[in-house]
Amino acid sequence: LELAEGVELYPNPTQGIVHLKPAHAGILALYNLQGQKLAQYPIEKGIQTLQLPNILAAGIYYGRFVGVNGTSESIKINYEP
Repeated sequence: LELAEGVELYPNPTQGIVHLKPAHAGILALYNLQGQKLAQYPIEKGIQTLQLPNILAAGIYYGRFVGVNGTSESIKINYEP
């Protein structure tokens, strides 16, 4: 799949609140390292602020952003509460 243009996620590492800035609207799914989906967020074009689930332990997670235009990108998220 084509990488989504201009998807930014910050701050990373994060303490739980992240800002996502995609070039297109879409869906962001959050996964643990075992591949289990933990959360899913609808994302609009422009800067979006998200609160990660408070049940997460400190560690590495992956976000999978799929844009409405068919683009896709995986984003590594370092969570340090």
